[in-house]
Amino acid sequence: MKYIPTAFVTILILIAVLIPGSKIPDVGFGGIDKLAHFTMFFLWSLAIRYDFQNNFKWVIGWVVGLTFS
Repeated sequence: MKYIPTAFVTILILIAVLIPGSKIPDVGFGGIDKLAHFTMFFLWSLAIRYDFQNNFKWVIGWVVGLTFS
């Protein structure tokens, strides 16, 4: 039960980034994909911070986040 937020957000990110580009509708706004990526990984970092608050190491979290992204 402890890692449910992180697992949930991780699964959503994996689903979102594995959708082929040809299947994503064009919204007509430039840069919206960057905003979507920022939002997804920001939420992921909040979930990681929440789940591992007692023994969270910023350097490890940064490296894992960078690797995942």
